Amino acid sequence: MPNTFGLNRTLGGAIGVIALVSVLSSSAVLLTRDHLQDATNALDRSTQVAHGLDAFRTAMLNQETGLRGYLITGRESSLEPYSAGRPALDEMINRLRTLIGNDAERSSLLADAVTAARAWQADIGETAIREAANPTTRPGAVRIEAEGRGKQFFDTLRGPMIRSISRMPRCQAR
Repeated sequence: MPNTFGLNRTLGGAIGVIALVSVLSSSAVLLTRDHLQDATNALDRSTQVAHGLDAFRTAMLNQETGLRGYLITGRESSLEPYSAGRPALDEMINRLRTLIGNDAERSSLLADAVTAARAWQADIGETAIREAANPTTRPGAVRIEAEGRGKQFFDTLRGPMIRSISRMPRCQAR
């Protein structure tokens, strides 16, 4: 009778090595999949923040457009973009705060942008609208925009937003 014990042991060892390699490669695939999922989630969140910042900028531009239209035409209907831009801005600020979470650097940059936006609304937008409504103070309201004060505020606003976008991670995996 032939000696099958050596053959069985060799085949068993080969099957064991194949099983070990399969378990190790499966573990590597699962670990890589988790890293890929983390990276995908980070990319998705960064994309949402970028879209939120764009919506923030658009809400402010709509306000500026409405104000300029009102100063040019004197018609209250020209203020529609301004009026729609204010609640849109508030909504985006809340959404961005949620997306950013506890990230101190991004929270600080958002706070700077919000401060600049609120300053523009109070010092330029509301002041110009109030003055433009009165025929005796209307030239002063037009002068606010003509002197470029509104643009200076917008340049202040753009700074934190650009820094925020440029500092967003491309993709973070653990």
